Amino acid sequence: MSRAMLRTLLVLSVNAISVTVLATSACAGQTPADSSKSTPPKTGSPASPPSVATGVMQLKKQMTGDFSYRFINSSAKPGEAAAAPVPLPTPPAGDAIVAIPVPSTVAKDGMLEVLDNQRGNIARLPITTKSVVDLGESAFTLAQRVKVPVQSKGLGVVGAQVTMACPAKKYSQTQLLQPDDNGIARFDLVPLNEPVTVTVSYASNPAESQTRTLPTTRPADAWPPIVVNWADAKTVTAPAATTAAPSSSAAPSVTGSDTMPRETDRGSRRSYDDADRSTRQPESNPLNGIVSTVVSLLFLGAVAYGVIWSYKTGRLQAMLDKIGINTGPVAASATGIPDPFSKANRTPIQPITEGTADPFSGGVGVASMAPVAPIVDGPRLVATAGAYAGNIFPINSPVADIGRDAGNAVPLPNDTNASRRHATIQASGGQFQITDNGSSNGTFVNGVRVASQTPQPIRPGDEVQVGMTRFRFEA
Repeated sequence: MSRAMLRTLLVLSVNAISVTVLATSACAGQTPADSSKSTPPKTGSPASPPSVATGVMQLKKQMTGDFSYRFINSSAKPGEAAAAPVPLPTPPAGDAIVAIPVPSTVAKDGMLEVLDNQRGNIARLPITTKSVVDLGESAFTLAQRVKVPVQSKGLGVVGAQVTMACPAKKYSQTQLLQPDDNGIARFDLVPLNEPVTVTVSYASNPAESQTRTLPTTRPADAWPPIVVNWADAKTVTAPAATTAAPSSSAAPSVTGSDTMPRETDRGSRRSYDDADRSTRQPESNPLNGIVSTVVSLLFLGAVAYGVIWSYKTGRLQAMLDKIGINTGPVAASATGIPDPFSKANRTPIQPITEGTADPFSGGVGVASMAPVAPIVDGPRLVATAGAYAGNIFPINSPVADIGRDAGNAVPLPNDTNASRRHATIQASGGQFQITDNGSSNGTFVNGVRVASQTPQPIRPGDEVQVGMTRFRFEA
């Protein structure tokens, strides 16, 4: 190897080490901004009802226990938060009548919602100020939360669609089991003392169903596990609570503002008791380490080959000269030792004298700036792959069609794999569903193809694929 080649390799090695050190120092000093952080809520005594009242609602308390209440509006808009629940007042000694002021903010169709914190039941009473309303056991017609375990070979199922329905009360909720659900579907405001049916479906496998009637007083594990025998079912380790023997004890006491279901939440599903989700570590696979090593060696070999090829063809020297690294004869220092960091003199950069005014001062001389694109608020589809990657499609109506037809709310005329009216997104009460309209290539949610003409719930962060275009659903 010639002296010129050795000199060039020495220069490359020194510069590479310098760049690595600088990059490591920069990364160590960075503190990534976390836009998801928000100001924590202030703690203190529970919120009290508004002082302005339009009347007083009287309850005849026929039960003992721990109760909370709040007023709700049936016509509340999506995303409108309900008032925080407060403890139910204690009636005077020797009397069972509880007087509750009705706030002026409650609409005509409003209701009084009372939560039995010990049993986990909810009563919804029409607001009246003309008579005394009985608050007995029969008034509590809803279960605050019911957990339905879905298991296969003792493990929690992932990706299954679980539907709970009660035709007598026109009740229906559908959940798609995610990995962090541990195979447990959670349903809110479930009717009591009425037959309720839970149906579990997964891909083309036969559906499994169970029907039960939930009593007012029930154990914590009121719904036994639904066991499925699907060969292609994906599973995760289920928490120990789902396989424990049935307990005859009542549900644990739940107090505080988080006990009431937040029906208008537009974000992802939030559990009332997230602590029951066990922390799972991913299982290690020895093959992964071997594959990573082989890929790393191949990458390093490709980089070395590229450097040698660039040097032989002269491209490397041209690139180094362009960025200011001297590859010619190295100048000797005063001590006679070659200086590997010497660089050729470059023409100094001319100072900028115009257009440097403070862009935030609003004064004269501010350089023109390109208009900033408006921020899209509300539910939307953000294209992440395909011909429309980077585009944002707002969902401005309760029913939005997606497809190749230009008249759709989400038009994809350049996606030849999309049908003319491929799928439809519907919004109801802050919840969203997508329905495949019998398309040729199907609609996928998080990589799973949804059944045609069957509404599929979607949540913020879910991935939706229509034709060759992938979206991220945000709300």
